[in-house]
Amino acid sequence: MTVNKKAITYRQIFSELKHLASERGKHFLPNLIVTDFESGVIPVIKTEFPSSKHYGCYFHYTQCIYKRIQQLGIQQQYFNDEVLRGLCKKLMALSLMPQDTVLAGYKEIRTNAESLQDAPMKQLLTYFENNWLSDIDMLNVSTTDSRTNNVCEGDNE
Repeated sequence: MTVNKKAITYRQIFSELKHLASERGKHFLPNLIVTDFESGVIPVIKTEFPSSKHYGCYFHYTQCIYKRIQQLGIQQQYFNDEVLRGLCKKLMALSLMPQDTVLAGYKEIRTNAESLQDAPMKQLLTYFENNWLSDIDMLNVSTTDSRTNNVCEGDNE
């Protein structure tokens, strides 16, 4: 949406969109908003559009997890170990599950990951717990057709 990802910038953008809509006799209040997971936009959407349903982009979610796999140095194991790769992909797929099954699905993944030799997923699971399980509403895209914030990225799913 913008190169500057600060909250003040998003507030200005949304203010301008509301103003332009008002000039045309319209009210800018989207029912559904799909964004990436930039920390600047999330609180602004919650305050500016409290009645709108806000989802995170599925493509960006999986991209964040894969980048963390790379940062943790388990990318080679991800490619070579079918079991580890399967667990990582299940972690990515949690956002597609019915919302009331996400925690149980995560617990199953964690249990299976704990049985892997040398616990290669321990840090990834800690990252997931700290960054994704706290807001399952935003993470979960199981009930929406708009799972990405860019139609081109929909082809990447």
